Amino acid sequence: MPVEGIGEGFLMHVMDSGDKQLIKLTGVLYVPQLHGKLLSVQKLTNKGFEVHFGGEKCTITKANVTTACALQRGGLYQLDILPKASKVAGTNPAAKAECIHTWHKRLGHRDPNAIRLLESHSAAKDFHLKSCVLH
Repeated sequence: MPVEGIGEGFLMHVMDSGDKQLIKLTGVLYVPQLHGKLLSVQKLTNKGFEVHFGGEKCTITKANVTTACALQRGGLYQLDILPKASKVAGTNPAAKAECIHTWHKRLGHRDPNAIRLLESHSAAKDFHLKSCVLH
């Protein structure tokens, strides 16, 4: 499948304890024909993470700190993630407005309408778009 772009993205991961953790992913590939999200074990280990598979669980750690856990479902290990990225811009309530093109890249080349919807969502108070010139 052809890769149409490379960028960065964010996942809001729900740990086993119920705690939520924002994870920044770099080198995210945009593959329009792929209907789902995949993490490369090789890319993780190249960045210094350790990936351990045991029974029904996969644990991703770095420097002995657990970053994420995935459970086996339907033959794949799946991370528990929230479907919306409500804390993409951080926790600064005075976050600076950025061009939709910047957010398009940061969110793994999401549809611009989905990005506008995120801005209008009440939970995303630190997410602001500014007017920008279309390329």
